[in-house]
Amino acid sequence: MHWIRIRASGATPVEGAAQMSSRASGPSLMHHTLAVTDPSPSSVRVFFVASNAQLGGTELFLDSVLTSLEPEWVDTVLLLGGGPFISRLRASRIAATALPCGRRVGLVACAVRLRRILSSRSPHVVHANGVKAALVTVMAATGTRSPIVWQKQDCARDGWMARMIARRCALVVGVSSAVLETLAGMPGVPTTIIPNAIPRYEVDRREAREALLGMVGAGPNSLLVGQVARLHPGKGQLELVEIAPELRRAVPGLRVVFVGAADPYEPAYEEVVRARVGQLGLKDCVTFLGHRDDAVQITAGCDVLAIPSLPDPVSGWREGFPLSPLEAMAVGTPVAGYAEPAIVEELGPCGELVATGDREGLRETIRELLTDEAKRERLRECGYRRVRDYELPKTVGRLKDAFLGVAADARPALTATEA
Repeated sequence: MHWIRIRASGATPVEGAAQMSSRASGPSLMHHTLAVTDPSPSSVRVFFVASNAQLGGTELFLDSVLTSLEPEWVDTVLLLGGGPFISRLRASRIAATALPCGRRVGLVACAVRLRRILSSRSPHVVHANGVKAALVTVMAATGTRSPIVWQKQDCARDGWMARMIARRCALVVGVSSAVLETLAGMPGVPTTIIPNAIPRYEVDRREAREALLGMVGAGPNSLLVGQVARLHPGKGQLELVEIAPELRRAVPGLRVVFVGAADPYEPAYEEVVRARVGQLGLKDCVTFLGHRDDAVQITAGCDVLAIPSLPDPVSGWREGFPLSPLEAMAVGTPVAGYAEPAIVEELGPCGELVATGDREGLRETIRELLTDEAKRERLRECGYRRVRDYELPKTVGRLKDAFLGVAADARPALTATEA
């Protein structure tokens, strides 16, 4: 079989929230200018709604934003479900409340309860993080004066549902141009691109490698391929498992490390992956570490990070702008994976990507990286430079500008005293 190498484009990230993006689906997609002409108020009260309370990249990014904002910006944090994210926020002294939401009819009931809460709080802006949060929020806020900012994190429910939600939002913030493609050609839907971001990390790669070798019981000459993601079909852990037998024959000393808990919406997938590991005789080669708070350090200990994400044919989900590639660039770990549009956009020239679903290409790309230290070093240096564009203070500043702009448009009479 012939395999195709797809080089990621060198397009640079958006330089500011007020910048008009030309990368998102051509000129028919209208982008919102976030300039705030009146310097007052200096802050607005934002009501944050999150789609769930798990510990995926979307939630971890929101955690970083909330802990970076001054207290006067955070009115309320509401999570549409229970899970470990609540404890994480509370440990950071952020008061978070769970509002469990079922599916279909349950979403309507959830929206009714949210409407009551919004009416009692009267925030200047409502921030909906993810499509579920956005759907429930637009139902809850219909007929109210609360403007909604939808942070569109991926491509789930793209099509008629995403467009319906967007029409009821004051602003749609796409984390990449890829997630905004479905809104192309829609008049009166302001959008902008504000990528996810990460804090700065100071990690000693040598120490991280030694620690990871100890975790998996591997020798000093082992070569480590990691994947950091919840165990879910869309994240593609099976893709890596399926190529591991031939990759191990080509690269003696190969070890594969999976970091991430089972997805509560796809609980059977973990067993499917583990069973396949056993069928292929890989139990001595593959290690499952589960959820780890030190995932960034584990990434730093790997020789290569794999991101073989696959689109979900049912929900339409595709990667939006995951944190793991940013973390890999920040700590100097080269990335190999599938060329999903958002991943191409995120990594630019600093990753080795092949066509989505091309297992042979993925295997060869990982083999080349594991056996070519010079190539790994080039990608490492490229990543160090590129990740500077995705530092958390820049993104938080852009989000503040977005909130101020939306609040000013919705309530022109708002003054610094009222804020």
